[in-house]
Amino acid sequence: MLPRKKNSLMERIETTILRNLICNENYSRKVIPFIEPTYFEQRGEKVIFEEITQFIVKYGSAITIEALNIEVENRTDLNESEIKETRDICNSFTDLPVDNEWLLDTTEKWCRDRAIYLALMESIHIADGNDEKKSRDAIPSILSDALAVSFDNNIGHDYLENYQERYEYYHRKEEKVSFDLEYLNKITSGGISNKTLTIALAGCVHPETKVKIRFRKISWWIEKETTIAEIKTLLDNGYEIEVDSPDGYVPVNFFINKGMYDEYVLRINGIDELIRCNADHLFQTSLGWMSASHLYKKYKIMHFLTESGYKLGSVSKTGNQIPIVDINVNHPNHRYYTNGVSSHNTGVGKSLFMCHVASSVLLQGKNVLYITMEMAEEKIAERIDANLLDVAIQNIVDLPKSTFENKVTKLAAKTQGTLIIKEYPTASAHSGHFKALLSELALKKSFRPDIIFIDYLNICASSRYKSGMSVNSYSYIKSIAEELRGLAGEAEVPIVSATQTTRSGYCLDLKTQVQTPQGMKELSNIQVGDLVLSNTGYNQVLNVFPKSKKKSYKITLEDGKEIICSEEHLFPTQNGEVNIKGGLKEGMCLYVKE
Repeated sequence: MLPRKKNSLMERIETTILRNLICNENYSRKVIPFIEPTYFEQRGEKVIFEEITQFIVKYGSAITIEALNIEVENRTDLNESEIKETRDICNSFTDLPVDNEWLLDTTEKWCRDRAIYLALMESIHIADGNDEKKSRDAIPSILSDALAVSFDNNIGHDYLENYQERYEYYHRKEEKVSFDLEYLNKITSGGISNKTLTIALAGCVHPETKVKIRFRKISWWIEKETTIAEIKTLLDNGYEIEVDSPDGYVPVNFFINKGMYDEYVLRINGIDELIRCNADHLFQTSLGWMSASHLYKKYKIMHFLTESGYKLGSVSKTGNQIPIVDINVNHPNHRYYTNGVSSHNTGVGKSLFMCHVASSVLLQGKNVLYITMEMAEEKIAERIDANLLDVAIQNIVDLPKSTFENKVTKLAAKTQGTLIIKEYPTASAHSGHFKALLSELALKKSFRPDIIFIDYLNICASSRYKSGMSVNSYSYIKSIAEELRGLAGEAEVPIVSATQTTRSGYCLDLKTQVQTPQGMKELSNIQVGDLVLSNTGYNQVLNVFPKSKKKSYKITLEDGKEIICSEEHLFPTQNGEVNIKGGLKEGMCLYVKE
């Protein structure tokens, strides 16, 4: 018996694990979901593990030694030496009793150790530049995943057995960050939950609001005045639609039904009920874009841009709730006429909304972290000043220093919270950078946020994809969203961001030449992260859209140069940005590098 005991002490943990996967069915079902084949160093051990797991999945019971040997013999990817190695390992299995609790703990530690070792090896491989897909920014995430390896025995909620836990969940008060907008609190049951990613969209108008459109399926346009709700029917039936705006007729991308909201009403000259909308709907005024709720609270009367120029009007709140819909238009100005009044389309005003919510959370005494990659830190602070100091944004610069200091001092007395604004260059930072920022703020300022705003999702980077990789925009944005959701869970705070739905590829021929710092490149060779020359200097490419076939047109310039593009591609001209579909004509001047 002594030699046998000595052999059991010297048995490799891998052998113990494999032996118990065969003879201990209860153990195997608990640990198999957490063991990866790559954890085994020896080829024979890896083969045995693969056969054990495949047998359990296929037949629902543990494999026997005899069946295991037969399955190994039948494999065509093993040579004689490898088959002998697996047979020797199987023959070494002995029926030794092992404490189940010790076995589970030891297996979990072995899995974690192997995961960390493999993560370190992969990290070194990446650091040496030998991985074509992953950059060094992926290393923290790889190591973090390895360190998080553990056995989670919760395999689901048993409806009949776990009723007590379910009842306690129903009555547990969840910690949330509330809005200062009553309806948002209503539809979110009190605010934003920790460990969640919330994406913001703007508001709009009642479905019966009138718009002027033109639509077609094949050739000529048909013009009519209709309700905004009918646009959905036309889009569903395959019509191409353009809506009237201060910029002329602009293409409609899609229709959105947003649900029920508190009703606000715009009246012109105190009589006509022109627009029924929600609180966040943006009107173009003589002082810039303003939301219906801001106009209602701050201004009794205002000049609104209409089809016939600026007219005096006012916004009131009715106390009713109405359905709200919107359309998304394909134009840089993001606007169209609703009942003859210039309004913003959906998906815009994202920064305004997030600055407003950030301001309200700060007044609740909570710590706020606002990460911006689109605007300078001072510009975000300016918008928050406009919210908190009760001053129109265009008037902030005219405030005397003493008045400004007095307002900020009074504000500081109202809250125990802190607001930190951090700027990153566009498309340069990802969840790994944000995680490092949280650690740095905690270390240097003892600051831990209660909520994080990221402005905005589309211009973040991804830690999974190396800069310059050719990847479609859907996969790239999806990756960013998943990483931010993971950061929210790890930091145990809600993250609020927005996504840009209006920007899409307008399509040029793949052989079109583009100026880069390294010289001219074909458009087909441009990748995310590349720098390309524009009228504002070199800018970084944020998205590479999937290739698609479209009807193409050839534009010939007076110097003989040719451009092949789709009818939607926009060109800067002396009449603003125009495409072929929108009226680009012979004789117009295009903006050129010289």
